[in-house]
Amino acid sequence: MLTWFKVRPEIEVYVPGSVRPGAPFHARVVLRCADAVPVQGVDVEVVGAFISVGDAEVQDRFFRAVARLRGEGELDAGEHTFHAQIEVPAGSPPTYAGQRLRVEYTLKVAVDIPWWPDARARFHLQVVDVGHDRPALSPLYASRLAEPPGSAPHLEISLRSDVVRPGGDLEGAIALVHGGGRPIAGLSAALIAAERSPRVGGVALSEVCRWTLVGAEAAADAAPRPLRIRLPVDLTSGFEHGEYGLAWLLQVRLALSWMRDLEVKIPIKVNRGELVGDGERRAAPAVGSERQALLWREVARETGLQEQSGALVGRVGGVSLQIARERRPRGGEVVVAAIDAPSLAIGLTLADAGDERAAPALRSRDMSQATWLEGQLQAARGELRWAAASDDELRLEVRDAGRDARGLVAFARAVLAVARRLDEVRDQLPPPRALADRRPRWAEAARRLGARLRPGDLALFGGGEGFTFSVIHEWDRRGEVLRTHLELRPEVAIDERHHLRWHNQGGEAPESELPLGALCEGAWQLEIERAAIRIVIVGDVDPVAEIGRIQALQGLAGRLAGRLGLYR
Repeated sequence: MLTWFKVRPEIEVYVPGSVRPGAPFHARVVLRCADAVPVQGVDVEVVGAFISVGDAEVQDRFFRAVARLRGEGELDAGEHTFHAQIEVPAGSPPTYAGQRLRVEYTLKVAVDIPWWPDARARFHLQVVDVGHDRPALSPLYASRLAEPPGSAPHLEISLRSDVVRPGGDLEGAIALVHGGGRPIAGLSAALIAAERSPRVGGVALSEVCRWTLVGAEAAADAAPRPLRIRLPVDLTSGFEHGEYGLAWLLQVRLALSWMRDLEVKIPIKVNRGELVGDGERRAAPAVGSERQALLWREVARETGLQEQSGALVGRVGGVSLQIARERRPRGGEVVVAAIDAPSLAIGLTLADAGDERAAPALRSRDMSQATWLEGQLQAARGELRWAAASDDELRLEVRDAGRDARGLVAFARAVLAVARRLDEVRDQLPPPRALADRRPRWAEAARRLGARLRPGDLALFGGGEGFTFSVIHEWDRRGEVLRTHLELRPEVAIDERHHLRWHNQGGEAPESELPLGALCEGAWQLEIERAAIRIVIVGDVDPVAEIGRIQALQGLAGRLAGRLGLYR
């Protein structure tokens, strides 16, 4: 029998020792309930993110998958096991931990408990690379290869292969050419990680390890000497993923007495090959298995939040929050609160006031919306300063509160107040001024189409049997509508012979066996690809007048799925 005091279940997750992109993996979730507990749902979420490390850590999420393990009901006392099949997309980068860039995959389990703090747990996934093809031979590298031949000393290096295995040997030969019998002060090699991230200003080079190959000695001119280096066992292969990337360089440096050092940087590739020992093992929590300090547990009890993996977490309606302690390279420890909500879609950012004494303010594409939102949240926020802002996250931070119970309780209560107020007002956002007089028409279109209206940008989202659709605006910096995008995504992939890209130049619809006339009328662009049909209209539209076009899109989706007429 349920009591008023609900006990959150303990969560364990079992995953493979390594996960390969493009290959589904199995996750086993075990919930242990001391007493029966009602739940609104149990979900597992996998997130992949780039984390750039500069003055502050910046996270860019590139992958997210969510699986529902069970719906609303009651978990009896005892052990409950759930299974999920999840796939990291092919081409995703491997797990990597560098000095300026990290690639992290996190598996999160959430048990939604009505009228009680949810049970949540986070675990790391080890995603491995698929390796590279091995070339037959590696070219010659030299410190002066691009210069005309002469008597100036230069260093030449050849490798048996520029593809290496973690924990294996990199082999080749080194020679000092035109050295003239000069004594050398030392020969060394270093493994360099070239980490590319737009968040840290391009490519950052960091030394991973260094080897001393030769001490001070007299080197015979052009005499080759063997090169053999044992590489670290935990190397990750390089990758290219949008604006992010990782490449490996072997830096060989020869120090000559009374001369500038000679240096060669050689690009190398890492091939992990087939991994062994990938049996099931217990996944390690993202923040380790140690409990948070007693102070944080006390604050959790006093504020109604949940202490989990070294952080305080909670949920208010459709808004979630997390409070954690972070160490800044130049700012010491701070306590940071992240308040996450469905996208406001107003181009929300944080404007620097230009004065360290003045608090930064919220800014949006149409400043009237940011001003309204700031006014709604001001009373709850009090004296706290915004640390960051985006359409789907607001961040607040305070120094030293993590070690002071009274300060942390006050901070947590203020964060809860902001989260609660944000949940109350996010659906009341005023429309952008450019479309303010059109809101009744958008509300009418949403009602007639059975769609959801997002107030911040007056966008529509809906769907039906076998498809989803959206109507979204493209904005300029002044808050004016540049174009309106209508997109329909059928569940059935569209055959390649129907793919096309059409721009309205003569006013005639493109040639196709599909009925495209109603879609193209007044449109600027039409695109049909494997997963979607997109229509672009210049400027804003009357959404009620576009209902016919949207219904024509839905009819086309039905035809492509074979529900209306013969699919050819």
